[in-house]
Amino acid sequence: CNSVCETIKPGITLTAGSTVTLHCSNNTIGDLLQLTWRRDGTLLFRFRPQKASNSGSVTLSSNQKTSDSRIIRSHAAATLNLTMSTLESQLYPLIIERAQKSHTGNYTCEMTTDFGLFEQKWEYLHSNGSEHKLIKYYK
Repeated sequence: CNSVCETIKPGITLTAGSTVTLHCSNNTIGDLLQLTWRRDGTLLFRFRPQKASNSGSVTLSSNQKTSDSRIIRSHAAATLNLTMSTLESQLYPLIIERAQKSHTGNYTCEMTTDFGLFEQKWEYLHSNGSEHKLIKYYK
């Protein structure tokens, strides 16, 4: 298998209306420059963590709001009522509250680091019944 091959993790069955959390994990997360969430290729969120200066501290001006300066939430994310945590300790997850048929699609987390671009992909499938399926793809 070469670098183009993908390994599929067995699907997770979810109950309709449940909360779905997609974690964006990477061994190089400490070197994260930008993180982007997409659904079917459409931008949902773009996040740029603050880089610490040489002293290790970050200073914001009094009128600068961290949430406004570091994260962009698209109209598509607002329409689907999606949220994203900006906490590194939570691995910057995308959160789908009360998952339903309108959330069906292919979700991608793109991490740009000092070492290049890394992706993680999920497919969220909505069945006609009360069960949903989440499949994670590894590249």
